[in-house]
Amino acid sequence: NPFNPSTTISFSLSNEQNPQNEQILLDIYNVKGQKVDTLPVILNGIEGAVTWNAEHYSSGIYFYKLVVDNEVIATKKMMLIK
Repeated sequence: NPFNPSTTISFSLSNEQNPQNEQILLDIYNVKGQKVDTLPVILNGIEGAVTWNAEHYSSGIYFYKLVVDNEVIATKKMMLIK
């Protein structure tokens, strides 16, 4: 899980979520719960991938939250080590 200076976050959506018709966001938060970035999502069918370039952020633990049509689908932890 540790990365430096960028990481790619991959995910799959279910067919029921019908991603073509919904807004998909991936938000990055620091350990204080402050949103530090919002990333554009690139979909290929129901598969998605986002690359976060954390070059300008300090080392530490960050969380990403995948939101589809205002519903939180997943929240995961990642660690930036410089």
